[in-house]
Amino acid sequence: ALDQAPETLGEEFIIDSYFASLTLSRRIRRSTYDELLSASEINAHIDNALRNRMDEYYRTNEDAQDVFLNIPPYVDTIRSVIPFAVQAKLRSGNCAITYGFNEEGLVTAMLPDRCELNLTPGQTAMVVSRLLDADIGPGLTRALSDNQQKLLNFEYVSTRAQSLYDYIEETK
Repeated sequence: ALDQAPETLGEEFIIDSYFASLTLSRRIRRSTYDELLSASEINAHIDNALRNRMDEYYRTNEDAQDVFLNIPPYVDTIRSVIPFAVQAKLRSGNCAITYGFNEEGLVTAMLPDRCELNLTPGQTAMVVSRLLDADIGPGLTRALSDNQQKLLNFEYVSTRAQSLYDYIEETK
């Protein structure tokens, strides 16, 4: 859409620009592991090979954590450029994101199937102009790349967690 003529851009461009700025940071939980470490239970009940695997799993997850918690500058740009009244419409009514919890108690978010802001043509043109003037293209590219990296890291962490789980099951 960024290569289209400004007059052809409308509410959909505004909505897509805003929704592309959404991010949900996640911390990798390690409370059980920390409890084992603090209570010195890890030395009493776990062999060296498993202790080393667990330590390596959590140590490498710290690197992934930085990516999961990163909020790209695009988010700040979009929140600064789109007027607050329009953002309020993007967060309510038929545009509202539905939040819930998965079976593990983690927050989930679902974008709406459709979103209509019902802005006047003048309001729409003003917001589109502000977005284009902010040159959001490079920031959007970075945000999309960041989200892709978060998905890849999630897959990596999940695979490592499954490998650690399998090892624990094999050594019982």
